[in-house]
Amino acid sequence: MSKVGELFSYSIGKKLIMALTGLFMVVFLLEHLIGNMLLLVGPIEFADYAYFMGHNPLIRIAEIGLFAFFAFHIVDGLWLWYKNGKARSQSYAVKGGRYNASWFSRNMHWTGIVILTFLILHLISFWALGRLDINVDMGANESIYAAEVNSMIQAASTPEEARHLTEISHELMLSKKIESHFEVWWYSLIYILAMAFVGFHINHGFQSAFQSLGIDHSKFKPMIKGLGTIMAILLPAGFAAIPLYFLLAKFL
Repeated sequence: MSKVGELFSYSIGKKLIMALTGLFMVVFLLEHLIGNMLLLVGPIEFADYAYFMGHNPLIRIAEIGLFAFFAFHIVDGLWLWYKNGKARSQSYAVKGGRYNASWFSRNMHWTGIVILTFLILHLISFWALGRLDINVDMGANESIYAAEVNSMIQAASTPEEARHLTEISHELMLSKKIESHFEVWWYSLIYILAMAFVGFHINHGFQSAFQSLGIDHSKFKPMIKGLGTIMAILLPAGFAAIPLYFLLAKFL
């Protein structure tokens, strides 16, 4: 096989990996949003969810797979960007192809880099907080939150409820700390802006994934495009609503 053929085959394989990992992450975002929305229901409801996620061995194993999928998606995306850049620097078989592409298609690498930067910040401030119990100081007073959790336990109406609240006390503290993060205006602003970039990324990536998988028949294209647009709007809007809620609750 010629070098051109090898490069083509390699790129196709990379695009398939990008498609599969990208669709997986859309599913993950949907599940993650459902869980995070419990923050708006109440601290106990979110604490129950966080306790289940943190103490279920299957979930912990799945986390390793999730990180691997993220790593594959990021590395493949950067590699394809590099390869496409080299190809464009040489010559085009069809002039103007790049400029006929959508804005989202031409800037997937930039939206991806912004999302990666935010993901690192998110992992430091939230994942490390929940899984490693590493607290990133955002102006939160941990002793006050500990006192609030103790008050909740003491106010329990039954011994069973008190035992349950004691069991999830770490997750109740986590809920309070997350709330304190979202009460910091600049952090919430970064979070909301990052969700806009997530929307841009999904808007093209969702449709592109099905195309890479060969599911691009004209019969299904309108449905796939419509579903991608819905995902690109509702998922980021749902995530952005959470910091916005706590931010407005603090100042109003």
